[in-house]
Amino acid sequence: MIKEDYRTADITYLDTAHDGLFSRKNALKMNKIRSESLEDITKIRADFDSIGLPKTQSLLAEYLNCSKDEVCLVNSFSVGFNYLLPSLEVFKKVLLLDNDYPSLWMPLGLRDFELKMVSPDANNRFTAASVIAHAKEFKPEIIALSHVQYTTGFMADIKSIGEYCSANSIVFIVDATQSFGCVPIDLSKLKIDVLAASTYKWMCAGHGAGFIYVNKKLQSKIKFKLGWYGVAQKFGEQWESNQSLLNLEAGHKDHDAFYRLQFALEDALQRSTQEVFNHNSGLVLKLKEILLAKGYELISDFKDEEYAGIAVIKEFEGLYDKLMDNGITVTQRSGTIRFSCHFYNDEEDLERLKACL
Repeated sequence: MIKEDYRTADITYLDTAHDGLFSRKNALKMNKIRSESLEDITKIRADFDSIGLPKTQSLLAEYLNCSKDEVCLVNSFSVGFNYLLPSLEVFKKVLLLDNDYPSLWMPLGLRDFELKMVSPDANNRFTAASVIAHAKEFKPEIIALSHVQYTTGFMADIKSIGEYCSANSIVFIVDATQSFGCVPIDLSKLKIDVLAASTYKWMCAGHGAGFIYVNKKLQSKIKFKLGWYGVAQKFGEQWESNQSLLNLEAGHKDHDAFYRLQFALEDALQRSTQEVFNHNSGLVLKLKEILLAKGYELISDFKDEEYAGIAVIKEFEGLYDKLMDNGITVTQRSGTIRFSCHFYNDEEDLERLKACL
C-alpha cells in the first residue's frame, strides 16, 4: 500500500467513492501498450483477444472465488445489468431499497416489473431484519440492492439477506460498485445470484470496464437474449444463441480499459482485501471522531461494522469550497459532503483535514 504510487500532486484525496486513483506503476504499463499500439495495433488487438481478455476473466474469477464461466466482462455495471434484464423478465416482483443508486432501480422501473421500496430507519440504515420483514410481506421474486449505499456509506448485511433469498427461492442481485476492491466478497460462501460492478472506484482500474457474475443455478433457469459474443454461425447465414454469459458481453472491447482492470486485479490479488477493509474502516471511524469533535453533523452514525470507508456530513456553507481550495478532494451532493478513505490514505491525510476544519 505505497501512497506515493498513487499520487502525482500534493493533494489529500478523500474521494475514492467517486473515483479511484490509478497507480503510476500501472500507468507506465499502459503507456507501453499505447506506444506499441502505434507500431502494430493489429498485434495488440490479437494479443488482447487471445491472451489479455482470458487472463482478466481468470483473475476476476480468482478474486471473487467463483468459476470462470460465472463471470463476464462488460463496459460498466449499467451495460451488464441492462443486457441481463431482458433475461430476468420471467420474474415480476422486485424489492428495492429507497434512494438506492439510479443505475440499479431505474432500469427495473422502466420495465414491466412490480416494484416495492424498503425505507431506511431513522438513522438511514437498511437492516437485514427490515429487508427480510418487507420480503415476507411483499413476497418478491427478486431482491436487488447496493452492497454499500453511495449517499450514506451504509454497508448492507448481504450474507443474511442472501441466505434468506436462497432459502425462499428469491433471486438476489447485488450492485458491488461501491464495495468491489475494498470489502471482502467470497462468492463461494455468499448466497448471491447476480453480482455486478463498475471497477473505476475502489478497484482503481479507471473507466470503461466492469463485470457481471451470474451463478450457475440462475443461469440454468433463464434464457439469455441474443448478444454478439453469445452467437454461433452455422451453415452459412444461420445464427443461433450459445446460451451462456457471453450473451452479456458487447463486441469490440476497449483493450485499454480491460488491461487497466487486469493490472488492478493483479495488484488486488497481492494484498489482503480484509486488511484493506480493516484499514479503510479504521480510518473512517477516526474520521468520524474528528468530524464530531469539530461540531459537524453526520447524516448517519452507523454501527462500526456497518462502515466500509465512507462518512457523510451535512454541508456548512462554504465548507466544500474551503476543502477544495486547500487541496482536499471530496464529493459534494444534495446538501452533504462525502468523505471516503482507501488504502492509499493514512492518518497524515486525516490530520491535514483536521487542520483545515
